[in-house]
Amino acid sequence: MRALVPPKSTPRRDRDFDRLGSESWDLLVVGGGITGVAVARDAALRGLKTALVEQGDFAFGTSSRSSRLVHGGLRYLANFDFSLVREGLVERRRLLDAVPGLVRPVRFLYPVYRGDPDRLWKVHLGVRLYDALALGFALGETRRLNRKRLLDSIPGLRRDGLQGAVSYFDAATHDTRLTLAVARSAQDAGAVLVSRCRALGLSGDAGRTSGARIQDLLGDREIDIRAKATALCCGPWQTLYPPATVELRTARGTHISIKNRRIPLDGYIALRSPRDGRLAFAMPIGSYIVFGTTDTDDRVEPGLVRPSAEDTEYLLELANHAFPAVDVTVEDVTGAWAGLRPLVAEGSAEDADALSRRHQIVAGPPGLWILTGGKLTTHRRMAEDLLDEIAPALGKMGVDVKECGTHEGRLYGGSLTAGEERLRSSGVSDGAIDSAAGLYGPRIEQLSERMERAEAADPDAGLRRAQIAMAVEDEWALGLDDLLLRRLEPGPLDLKACWREAPDAARELGSHLGWSEGETNHAASDLRGGIERDLAAAGVPLP
Repeated sequence: MRALVPPKSTPRRDRDFDRLGSESWDLLVVGGGITGVAVARDAALRGLKTALVEQGDFAFGTSSRSSRLVHGGLRYLANFDFSLVREGLVERRRLLDAVPGLVRPVRFLYPVYRGDPDRLWKVHLGVRLYDALALGFALGETRRLNRKRLLDSIPGLRRDGLQGAVSYFDAATHDTRLTLAVARSAQDAGAVLVSRCRALGLSGDAGRTSGARIQDLLGDREIDIRAKATALCCGPWQTLYPPATVELRTARGTHISIKNRRIPLDGYIALRSPRDGRLAFAMPIGSYIVFGTTDTDDRVEPGLVRPSAEDTEYLLELANHAFPAVDVTVEDVTGAWAGLRPLVAEGSAEDADALSRRHQIVAGPPGLWILTGGKLTTHRRMAEDLLDEIAPALGKMGVDVKECGTHEGRLYGGSLTAGEERLRSSGVSDGAIDSAAGLYGPRIEQLSERMERAEAADPDAGLRRAQIAMAVEDEWALGLDDLLLRRLEPGPLDLKACWREAPDAARELGSHLGWSEGETNHAASDLRGGIERDLAAAGVPLP
């Protein structure tokens, strides 16, 4: 979704912004997606004085527009890229331990039809190898299902040519919430993170980068941030890259969602497009089924990327081919979103889908490093590799850099089980508890404490009020889009529901941020207008 009219700053943000310009830093990180906040966390845990600036909201770009999968990449086995798969599976295990609930195991089904490029035995063998690469950390039993057992499990699945399926386990998350969890951990370790700050350009002299010129997008001021090292973690945004340092190929990935009552599923399902044979997924997330993703070259300015009507048509065709009796139409679509993947360009690969998801570290002029490529699952490893590259240079400048401290442990404190029990004893519905567990993980315990202090006759309403308070006070929410589209469900899964909720949510958010009635009404109107434009671009009608 396009950026909305900027909101107002807050006293806490103003204090942090003033620190950016008045102090000197060991490391400046530019970019507040999953990669940037992971670098800030790793750096702070190594004892580095770390600052991070993000031009939009945290996770505004690609990090809030993914398939929400935490995986090794089963399809990479076809290219014999075993090390990449192994790396993803190791990081999957770490994330499951670090934020239980927020990262959770999910069941996958991989149906095979007559004429598919891979036979059933070959898929089964590949999944067995996938589990073996996890080295004892497979998440569940891998099974081969015959046609009858598969149709008993998913009666609406296309029958013609169906030969069977392989059932296996991987993991999923809420991408924005994971980014925020890593950001909070970075802040707890001492990093200073400020959103709505645009890096206008890099600064330095004698060929050495010594920080950046920063514009406060919520106020009429610019500052210079002085740093011994600067890391660009800008995703598909490439304007700060020095010439001839990094060549990216940006690919648009689009998803659409519908209510799950149309297609009841008990697991994620791999599907092949009838148009081009690409592999995509049907993913049950809460009360919705998500279909995605596309993979189309797109050089649009990253902040302006939107799903197209052609993307929607492609994914509806995929859905109806897989579930022919359902007849999903564009009127059934509740949400649509698109993001740009920053893929490292490789030779003459024709399809973006064929490009590797490996990350790349490039050293620019002295004092500057660029980290790009990679994927959501491997953000921690990407940050570790970058800091290992930066550490020797800082050591020569007299900075004591500790060893990486992100291999083990939780991102933050709290108990998932205790939090769920407290909400249940407060009368919160099971559905609301399940949703909160998937958003907060162990921090649901802190959420339950807030909820108990909230004044609301209805427990579910009290929980929602506590979520909004936490978003403002602990999670950098400054605008209505920050709240409804990234921090709370249903978010992009149901843009129509967000459109309806906008006025009430604006009043509640405005009460925390000190908005006037005019500012509150403007925020609601602005969000609604953005949703209307996004749905129109995707060819989806708004009732």
